[in-house]
Amino acid sequence: MIFEHNSKKYIFVTGLHRSGTTFLAELISRNTYVSSFSKTGFPKDEGQFLQTLMPTSSEFIAPGRFAFNHEAHLTENSKLLDNKEVLVGEWISKWDLTKPYLLEKSPPNLIRTRFLQEVFPNSKFITIIRHPIANSYAVKKWTNDRFLEILIKHWIKAHSIYLEDRKYLKNEICITYEDLTQNFNKANDEISSFLDLEIKPEIRFESKNKFYFDLWNLKDIAGLKFIIKKIEREYLIKKYENQLNKFGYSLVNLEMNNLNEKILKNAF
Repeated sequence: MIFEHNSKKYIFVTGLHRSGTTFLAELISRNTYVSSFSKTGFPKDEGQFLQTLMPTSSEFIAPGRFAFNHEAHLTENSKLLDNKEVLVGEWISKWDLTKPYLLEKSPPNLIRTRFLQEVFPNSKFITIIRHPIANSYAVKKWTNDRFLEILIKHWIKAHSIYLEDRKYLKNEICITYEDLTQNFNKANDEISSFLDLEIKPEIRFESKNKFYFDLWNLKDIAGLKFIIKKIEREYLIKKYENQLNKFGYSLVNLEMNNLNEKILKNAF
């Protein structure tokens, strides 16, 4: 291969579907030194659709489901690495190689970071995490799941894998959807410092959490019927509150957002 891909710096934005990955990727890609995929014709211009090495069937990438599939979790031990040049070649053909920073965003990468680090050693990962209730409700709109429980379980499963994997990552930070929308300047400064890039706050991202919190709290929103019953809500609190507290989130106090490095290192 003529192109030496290790001469570039790679930025991977990861996080569950509906966690703010699209906005975060757009924010970073506005820097003139960054190239990201654009006008590809595929959903959200995600790199997962622009390659043939990693599986793209629904069981591997489906919102609210992919982390349940053991084979979707890729690490430095994956047999796919035998053909890693395929992925490199397909992605570099879509990036603007005159730029020193090359960015890619695909939600399933949340459980593929170790694999991507092996393929692209000179890489940095930014993971974004959103409150499990807001995230689950937002994904529910896409999947038409009858119950929230499967999506909450997926949230826990996906982030549990992520927490284990991040121990192996050389360059990674985690921010929250809540900080990105409510403490934008702080989050923006952290991202800029981590990437060693000036990320200008030309666009802002408004939080949609309150809408979903109101649904969870059984509030009727503009005539919208409740999509959760009180008995189901109480059941989910009893079963998952302690697990989610370990991440710094709560199903009772929805404004609780204590996710920090200490919690990330000791969640499980």
